[in-house]
Amino acid sequence: MSIRHVGIIGNGVIGKQLEHLIAEGHKSGDLSFTYFDDRMFANNEPSSYPLLEYTNAQFTNLEFYIGLGYKCTTLKRSVADRLFEGNFRFPAVIHYSACLHPSVHVGNGVVIYPMCNLGFDVKVGYGSIINKSCTIAHDSVIGKCSFLAPSITLCGGVKVGDNCFIGAGTIVADNVVIGNNVTVGIGSVITKDIADGLQVIGNPARVVSELNIR
Repeated sequence: MSIRHVGIIGNGVIGKQLEHLIAEGHKSGDLSFTYFDDRMFANNEPSSYPLLEYTNAQFTNLEFYIGLGYKCTTLKRSVADRLFEGNFRFPAVIHYSACLHPSVHVGNGVVIYPMCNLGFDVKVGYGSIINKSCTIAHDSVIGKCSFLAPSITLCGGVKVGDNCFIGAGTIVADNVVIGNNVTVGIGSVITKDIADGLQVIGNPARVVSELNIR
């Protein structure tokens, strides 16, 4: 009987969902889960990750997933970049009910939840999470370490940058470009490009603030 060792960085809601998805997809063989610290200081500076101090065989045989919450996309990117420099394994998790065209490309550590539909030549950058019931049409691109909440629709040719959070129920029109470090509020309808570092919401989406990304 095979035994697989899985490390999850972040023990909040996203981390627990990841554990469930991974366990559901690997019913044959035993699974062993190890959670790593994701505490934050009061000033929102990230705490040190004990994991990053280790490169020995105790950790290199684990398969890793980063289950940090949606408010931590830039922190997730920082952790992912540092871990990818080592010999850590970041396989993708794709739920069996998701429908992916054969031309879809997903990067390391990508997680695709149930009932998602990814069309022709869609590309998903490493570490990104696509939550349940999302539809991503042909030729769209999702950047690195972005988070798509449930029931999002991206029409054809949409580009989503790195470290973005797209709120539940958002609709993005054809060929729209969303920059890096963008936050989109729930239920938004986006018909125009969005520059880096903005927070938008509404129908049609409007800028409500400029994020302080460091």
